[in-house]
Amino acid sequence: MKRAGTALILISALAAAGIWLRPEPPTRGPEEIPSPPTELDPGDAPHLLERFMARHEKAADTGAVPRFDREKRTGITEARLLGLAAPEAVLPILERTAADPARPARNREFALRILELLPDGEASLLRLASGSAPALRALCRRDLRGTHLPVYLAAGDPEALSHWTDPEATSIVRRLAAVSDEARRMAERHDLLRAPDWALKLEELLGDSCHERNDLTLWALHVARSRALPGLSGLLRDRLDSEEPDDFRDDLLVALSDLGGALTDAERSRLESFGYLGDPAARLAALLEPR
Repeated sequence: MKRAGTALILISALAAAGIWLRPEPPTRGPEEIPSPPTELDPGDAPHLLERFMARHEKAADTGAVPRFDREKRTGITEARLLGLAAPEAVLPILERTAADPARPARNREFALRILELLPDGEASLLRLASGSAPALRALCRRDLRGTHLPVYLAAGDPEALSHWTDPEATSIVRRLAAVSDEARRMAERHDLLRAPDWALKLEELLGDSCHERNDLTLWALHVARSRALPGLSGLLRDRLDSEEPDDFRDDLLVALSDLGGALTDAERSRLESFGYLGDPAARLAALLEPR
């Protein structure tokens, strides 16, 4: 009895003082923030592509905006990443869109551009090339070995043939040059490539962002890569290191990365930011996160 009374007195005293013997709550660790998903549901591809195409269709002329920024503004960045992350779902949709005459021209143009940028887009472009000059030219721009030269020859397209100087291509371009201003311009490219000093001429074009024929940079870059121009990586590195404004800086950066050339930290960061390096699914998920 005496012990019970003592215990009651102790509890009463603790209660009066506002002190209770409670178990310590479990210590909480820092809140874990779930990382964005890096796997995309292929079932989301159709509506995502439509969303990106709608942005492209509404985008105003971007003028002299750098390539990567232009691609981001017009939905091409996200669509390319989606195609890299889920090619089986995306490629058929792009091919159908590019071939559909009921689609707006901007949608078809968008689909062809994404197919040109995707490693697995070659077969789709090849199927489309017989009925579409833009598809044929997109196929040529990614063809560094002349694999599809017979297709360009059969089409007789002077722009596609301006990348190759085999006798039949030269003959077709010269014949077309007699009746077409465009073909005459393409024949000038042929003359450059057939000259004894073609390598020097390409170096001059690619080495100077202020060259009077700077408009030929992308063509010269393709030809230089297809012909394995000696010292090309160093040439691109020097041009990127110059402080001159350069409309084709991002194109040169992609080419240098593809060639395994040396990149600065800033250049690598830019390539990663726009999804040209790194995990495409993770980068797309980050770009799609609500802001």
